[in-house]
Amino acid sequence: MARRFIIPALILGALLFCRDVKCQSWRDLISTADSLSELDLADSAIKIGRLALVEAERECGLEDTSVASVLHRLGVYTNTQYFTYGYDETISWLERAQAIRERVYGKRHQEVADVLSTLAIFYQKFHFYDKSDSLLKVALDIYEETLGKEHPKTAQILWNLRYCQELWMIVLIVSSSSPVMQLPLFLHQRT
Repeated sequence: MARRFIIPALILGALLFCRDVKCQSWRDLISTADSLSELDLADSAIKIGRLALVEAERECGLEDTSVASVLHRLGVYTNTQYFTYGYDETISWLERAQAIRERVYGKRHQEVADVLSTLAIFYQKFHFYDKSDSLLKVALDIYEETLGKEHPKTAQILWNLRYCQELWMIVLIVSSSSPVMQLPLFLHQRT
């Protein structure tokens, strides 16, 4: 019962906090968005994250790593709300974050692998297993090179890759055995 009143008050407080953006830095805004996301309030987190993006771009420039961090976080938030915010917007945020990080750090950096991993999970949710698989392989290679084979991030990517390959295999088996399932596979291959 108390949560029912606390959550709207928290959202209202966060929005009032973010109204006067001139006195708030993008770091404060993204911190608020992170807190909202942790409370499973991704819609509110994304709204405040967008404000943080505008401020980060204004304060740091369009190609700064701080902007890439905000873009990546927006992608993480939408990974939980992908039907609300849609495919195109999330993909553009994550691809832009990846491009900025590749320009600044190079293609073989852990920060790039973080974005690739998020992008791969997002593709997986839309059943683009081929895209997800290739991105996870690149991320795994980068993590093994930079963090080592025993690092938890490397282990998580390896698990995600195996899971993706299992899902992909199931789709291929089912679609090849059932004429009803061949139409969605055909349509998927055309995109």
